[in-house]
Amino acid sequence: MEELAIIIREPTGGVKIVKIIAEGGVEFWEQNFQIASEAIAFKEEMSDLEHFNVIHTNLLITKLIKQGVITKQGVNVSPLIQKAVELEYARTSWRWSRKKKLIKFFEHEHLKTKGVIQRTIWNRLKEEGFTATWKWLQSKLPSPIKRIIDIVKELEKKIHNE
Repeated sequence: MEELAIIIREPTGGVKIVKIIAEGGVEFWEQNFQIASEAIAFKEEMSDLEHFNVIHTNLLITKLIKQGVITKQGVNVSPLIQKAVELEYARTSWRWSRKKKLIKFFEHEHLKTKGVIQRTIWNRLKEEGFTATWKWLQSKLPSPIKRIIDIVKELEKKIHNE
């Protein structure tokens, strides 16, 4: 069995194995060494932006693999869609709750103002109706009763003024 290992040559001529990295034949490791040296040469030619893009692409692919989006069978988009749907559902439910609160508030305000308007109209009609009825009654009453009413009004004014 052939193995790739890190060794230390001792002054006595012996060899000490520090770490066995992996198993594989000489051809396999020469090919990997060739690929690695080409990658190093390519990396030296890469600009900072290209290096940044490669790192972030690797991180993104790693994250997608951990989330289960990229699998051996293919691409599973449901984990991505599920988070987006949950987020949008939360936003929509918040909007609807806010909308319901505002609708209740404006309905309440509308009913309050409508009630105020109705009350003021009803009060004015009542007052005008009473005053018109009183004037009509006074015009129909005989003069002795009118004088008694006037005397009562004058007494009431004197009592309130004192």
